[in-house]
Amino acid sequence: MDATSIPIELTDLTPAWLSDALEADVSSVTVLDAHSGTTGRARLALTGEPSLPSTVFVKLAPFDAAQRRFVNEVGMGVSEARFFRDLSGEIGLRVPRPIFADFETATESGADQYVMVLEDLEAAGCRFPTPEDTDIEFRARNIVEELARFHARYWSSPRFAPGGDLAWLAPRGTARGDGGAMFVQMAVNGYTDRLPDGFRTLADLYLARSVDVVALYREGRATLVHGDAHLGNLFVDGERTGFLD
Repeated sequence: MDATSIPIELTDLTPAWLSDALEADVSSVTVLDAHSGTTGRARLALTGEPSLPSTVFVKLAPFDAAQRRFVNEVGMGVSEARFFRDLSGEIGLRVPRPIFADFETATESGADQYVMVLEDLEAAGCRFPTPEDTDIEFRARNIVEELARFHARYWSSPRFAPGGDLAWLAPRGTARGDGGAMFVQMAVNGYTDRLPDGFRTLADLYLARSVDVVALYREGRATLVHGDAHLGNLFVDGERTGFLD
């Protein structure tokens, strides 16, 4: 698909577009739910060929223009779409099954464009964990076990080297930027009085040396990581922990 066919707005998720993306005739599309954050998100009900899922979950550019500019600046949307298109089937973690994913960078509009059509986890019988779950102790162990196998799969992989098929990931994680100093500064500016003693001291140290910290971090062995496996980015399929975002 070319860039013009990648949907930008909810209204672009037409039966014609979905028929093309899913390679099956879609006769109707109903938006069941929609919200926006670092991506736009929508749960859709589909009718058409019997092979179609009855519902899908779609991620695309944020609905808010300012949020779109931020996501475009950091490349989050393209990275996620590329992950689902090219990597999700090999990593060994339970993630939402991609039905279709595509992206285009530096389009004529000057913005990245991306879309992911994913399985509807609720329809698949998955649930979302909470701290009050009776199996939360098992869940904590399972998260560590799942991530350990994932990290081992890519530990010191030559695929991260220049020319490797995963070289596009390395600059995002280890080779550029200030190590999130901007976000630490935001915390200092807005939340110091609400954070534990010693936070300001450590934060000031990090802010002064963040570039050096990133350089030191880059000297270590590389692997592929999730990077944000908090409770809100998890789901449960049977006994197995799955990972979102």
